[in-house]
Order: sequence, then structure tokens, then C-alpha cells
Amino acid sequence: VYWCLFILIASIGIFMRFYRIDFGLPDVVAVDSFKFVGEAVRMVTTSDWKPQVLQYPGLLTNLLALLYRGFGIRSAYEIYLTANIICALAGGMLIFATWCAARTVCGKLGQLVAMSLAAVCIICVTQSRTAAPDILMSLFMTAAMAVVVSEKAGTKSFAFAGALAGFAVGAKFTGVYVIPFIVVAPLLHWKPSRWLEIVKRIAAATVTGTVFFILTTPWFIPLAQKYWDALVWESYI
Repeated sequence: VYWCLFILIASIGIFMRFYRIDFGLPDVVAVDSFKFVGEAVRMVTTSDWKPQVLQYPGLLTNLLALLYRGFGIRSAYEIYLTANIICALAGGMLIFATWCAARTVCGKLGQLVAMSLAAVCIICVTQSRTAAPDILMSLFMTAAMAVVVSEKAGTKSFAFAGALAGFAVGAKFTGVYVIPFIVVAPLLHWKPSRWLEIVKRIAAATVTGTVFFILTTPWFIPLAQKYWDALVWESYI
């Protein structure tokens, strides 16, 4: 019964994300999609990979640019459909990530309830059908929390969680809010004799998080001031 309900919930969630995912394309698109889709197209057509839109980090934009270049995607319909599919896939994976996080802290009923909420939440569904990085950020934040929430999470687990956090911040800067959770997680099982192990876990997460963020947004270091200025400007909007 449990696995039948699992499959049913997952199927409903995936259906809600992919049903008529190409509706209105390329004429009806998200208002901010030009910041990601349009920027990716500019990178491919000009062969200039230096970002011009600095309000967001580069995970989604760079991923789209690589797909457009690698698969020769050129038409406006295919360009936006590709972006929508990426976000829908992330939304489907978020359902599974939520279930994984719930497994370590909930019974079977709680796992299915958490999974159901992720599957039908109108915000999650909307983000999964929008060419924007919000759903990618949510996915990687949830996955990072799912990895470290277990008492059995070791240094390698925290290194992996750090990488996921790096992807979360690389999708959207507000993904940084998962970092305090990763830092606090090893302290929940504090013992004086384990302080060195806790330091190693936090250090591992810090290193991998930094590395994977830079991989998603390689221009962040040389353009750090411009990124900061863009963030300050947006905070006034």
C-alpha cells in the first residue's frame, strides 16, 4: 500500500508539472525569463560567455547555454521549451528530495504527507512550470538538508551537502539560507569528544560549497563588485 501511494503521489506531481508544458510558447513566457533564457541565447549567439545580467548567479543560464550550444537549439519555441523542461524536471526531483528528507524524521504517514504537499503545492507547481531558477534552488536546498539531517551523516555526507548548497546558491543567491542549517546540523548531536569531527564536517561542507558555487558562476570572483552592486540595486526595488 505504501509504495502504491508513493507512486500515485509522484505520478500526480509529475503530471501537474509536465501537462501542456509548452502552452503558449514562445509568446506566453515568464516575465523574468529573459534574464535566463535570453541571456543564455546571447551567450551562444555572440560566443561571449561573460554574463551581462548580474542579478542572479549562473547555474540556470550557463546550463541552458550549454544545452543550446550542444544540441543546436535555435527556434524560440525549442529555446523556451528546453528551459521549461529543466525546471519541470527539477520540480519532480524536489518531490523525491522532500520524501528523502522526511524519511529520517517521520514515519511512513509523515513521509507521504510531506511528499504530497511538495507534489501539489501551488507554489512548487508554478515554479516548476516557470523558466526561472527558483525551483532549482529549492531542490538543492532540500536535498542538502536531506543529506545532513540523519544522525549517521559523516564528513563525506557533509561534503556532498556542501556541494548541493553550492548549487543552491549558484541557482539563486537566497540559496545561502541553507548554510546555517548545514552548520547547525552537526551540533545537534554535540559531544565534547566529537568536536574535531564536527569541525571537519563544517570545513568539508564549506570547501565543496565554495567550489561548486564557483563552478556554476565562474565570473563571480572577477565581477564580484558588479554582482554586489546588482544585489544592492535589487534590494531597493
